[in-house]
Amino acid sequence: MQRSLIAVAVSVTALAVLPGGLFAVDLDERLDRVLKRVLEGSSPHYDQDLVVADLVPRPVRRFTNFSGDLSGRYIGAVSAAAAHREIPAGALRELVRRALDYQRADGSFGGGWSGSAVTDDAMAKVWGNGRLLAGLLDYHDHSGDPAALRAASKLGDFILSLSPVFHDSEVEEEYSRDRRALGYVCWTQNIEGLAALSLHTGRARYLEGAREIALRVRRMPRQHSHGFLTSLRGMLEIYRQDDSDRWLRSVETAWFGISESPHLSMTGSVAEYFEAEPGRDEGCSIADWLLLSLELWDLTGDPRYIEAAERTWFNGFAANQFASGDFGHVYWSPTGYGFGGERAWWCCTLHALRTIPEVAEAAFRFDGATLLYDLAVDGNMESQDLAVRASADLRGRSAAALRIRSSAGDARTIGVRQPSWSDDIVLALNGRPIESRRAGGYVFVRRQWSAGDELAVEYSMRTEVVPRNTRADYRAAKFGPWILGIAEESEPAFFGEGFDGNLADWDRLTEAEPTNDVLSVGYTHAGYKEQTEVARLLPIAERGSGSGIGRWQVWMLGTGNADRYDAVLAR
Repeated sequence: MQRSLIAVAVSVTALAVLPGGLFAVDLDERLDRVLKRVLEGSSPHYDQDLVVADLVPRPVRRFTNFSGDLSGRYIGAVSAAAAHREIPAGALRELVRRALDYQRADGSFGGGWSGSAVTDDAMAKVWGNGRLLAGLLDYHDHSGDPAALRAASKLGDFILSLSPVFHDSEVEEEYSRDRRALGYVCWTQNIEGLAALSLHTGRARYLEGAREIALRVRRMPRQHSHGFLTSLRGMLEIYRQDDSDRWLRSVETAWFGISESPHLSMTGSVAEYFEAEPGRDEGCSIADWLLLSLELWDLTGDPRYIEAAERTWFNGFAANQFASGDFGHVYWSPTGYGFGGERAWWCCTLHALRTIPEVAEAAFRFDGATLLYDLAVDGNMESQDLAVRASADLRGRSAAALRIRSSAGDARTIGVRQPSWSDDIVLALNGRPIESRRAGGYVFVRRQWSAGDELAVEYSMRTEVVPRNTRADYRAAKFGPWILGIAEESEPAFFGEGFDGNLADWDRLTEAEPTNDVLSVGYTHAGYKEQTEVARLLPIAERGSGSGIGRWQVWMLGTGNADRYDAVLAR
């Protein structure tokens, strides 16, 4: 029997479908599920040989030519999770020590480099080495291990040594044209690791190298979205260190360009490639978009960013997680999600595991001395004079609880953000109403907090019908933060031939009250005009609670589209 790389007991609450059907989207549950998959799961099992195969290299699994990719992601993801879960340090330390043994004399990892020519193989290797650089720095953050930082510095120097070759204008142009996963973003994604290395070491050459690469970042047709978004996140780290507005402006321009394109679904899901007709999403890119939006919110305070992050977390990110705990690729259809999907255990599963702890850390932030609870997810905040634990459950009670774990006893203000998907929020302290004030989209409470105090937050969930971002005549239903859809597994009759022309009675939905956290919508099937049907609407977050292979209808024409309806019947 194959032994686990890291033996760990993780308390997992099964992601059961509640009576009303809402698939558990609690952050802690999602983190536990993907962590259990990575540490204990199979098909494949992440043992040491599998993880370091791209460093040896040994072609015993997919993508060992991307030297350091899976190994770097694994080291970074488990290190990030270790800040939130008890994970035995010995096994991770042993893995890192083994990985460092494969570092070559020039600082690189993997199969070595063939001369000064840039080839597809060189692009694969520079991508993987960049992911390993980021992973080693994540591990250093967790462990403080000086050996990891020394190896990261040596790797950073190697990456900088490649700059003259990769900055050649002919190389840049050649690999910016229709190279997909082996495009120029394999080089530009190194901004993230180099900028972080500058922060870790205080050495200006790494930040300067990151700036030089950042000047070459641009969005191109058929480009790999994960590489581009990773590059943008690296540019924000440059901005944090040198405070030049040019980097922030460039990232914001790119963010709005994507948000207004067909490459971002209304669910907050990001297409794998910037293609004319996107076919499927990618868990890595969805995670990048989620974090990029949260970072822009933190830097600018523009509510559009946190609303985009919420949309992605509760919808696109949730729908991308499989019942196994993995993340990967889900196929798009013209009106929702198509058949099937693939677990991408070599990248998306690990990148999502690295991401979820960062989402937890974004739940709270300080505005001066005021503590703000921005994102309705599970999270912790600890400062010298106040420690707070947030538990969010928007499935049943539509509520969150902020529990004071410790307090210095001084008067402090806590503000709770009212999201756009909630008509109102009501606060109670230790089960009793409490005096509060409202300003700027927050509800504030000021008092002397004591350990054991519980500030309860109840959200009044809004039911609404929203237009599709690219086709206003198609609409979808929302309940609170969740975008709803019709699942083939629960409503097979809806998906009879011609179902894309079914007409929803949206007016009846907006007047309906949710029963057991579920809404239903009346509809007329395109195949038979004079009979009406009713279909159950479920959050698309439930996609991973079933087999994950059925279709989902998210966007529908309404009864006001009679001309379209007649055209469908005539086919």
